[in-house]
Amino acid sequence: MTLVRARAWLKNQQFASAAPHLAVSLESLRGSDDLGLLVQSHAAYGEALLGLARPAEAEAELRAASSLWASESALVWLRSLPAGSDSERRWRGAADAAFRAVLRIAEQHAAAAELPPPPFASGASPLPFSPRQDSELSPSERAVRQAWIKQQRTAFVRYWQREIPPWWARRRAALQAAEKELEQVYLVPPTPAPEWRVAVAADIGQMWMRFAEAQRDVAESCSGCRESSTLYYGTFDDSWEPDKQRARDAFETCIALSRQHRLLTEYTRLCEHWLARTYKHDYAELDELVPTAHWGAP
Repeated sequence: MTLVRARAWLKNQQFASAAPHLAVSLESLRGSDDLGLLVQSHAAYGEALLGLARPAEAEAELRAASSLWASESALVWLRSLPAGSDSERRWRGAADAAFRAVLRIAEQHAAAAELPPPPFASGASPLPFSPRQDSELSPSERAVRQAWIKQQRTAFVRYWQREIPPWWARRRAALQAAEKELEQVYLVPPTPAPEWRVAVAADIGQMWMRFAEAQRDVAESCSGCRESSTLYYGTFDDSWEPDKQRARDAFETCIALSRQHRLLTEYTRLCEHWLARTYKHDYAELDELVPTAHWGAP
């Protein structure tokens, strides 16, 4: 009953209500033979701790859930279950909790991998007059403004060439490590259900999408760079495209799995939204790509 109540609290994001009850429940379950209930309780407690912004404790509980499910004890527990729908419901509940636990751990690592870019400091003094339309400036103000823009461009190009590459390298390495964490979901026994594979593909896509967009946002923050297309493309050259393509590949995998298994989840919606927003010509009619909510019968 505690687990059912805790799940309701978690669904409503009432983490402060769920956490103490789950902590007491886990203490009472110490030494219990009901491994499925233990797995689900550890996973739920981990979710509650995440909601309370206690990531280290949360990861310990989530890892406890996944480790229990991967242990020899889980196999013994599964073999002890009698045949029947109630037993199937119990082991599926435990398996889903283990999948969710591994996914949450990986998502935390992915979030930690999103290192912000170094701040840009041009060293230039601000303009001595308020920004206005070029036509409203006097000739002397226009000359000052052009000189200031040129100084900003030079400083920004130096920043892009010297300070941004180390950030790229650190964040890309962190994202690759986070991607490997996400792929651990595939190793949770038994074979992960299709909805978990869809979730992993969506999370991987989101990671690389945010990285590509962060690179583009940094480039587009250059004052006056867009005014010179030769300078803009000569300097930046859409260097974020390979990471954007990685995002696209992952989102397309998410969609393909959703179609193959006739699934329409929040992760599917996320993937189709990004593809439609980013590649309007290729994905103009998403109903052809993913089923509508009523799509399910062969």
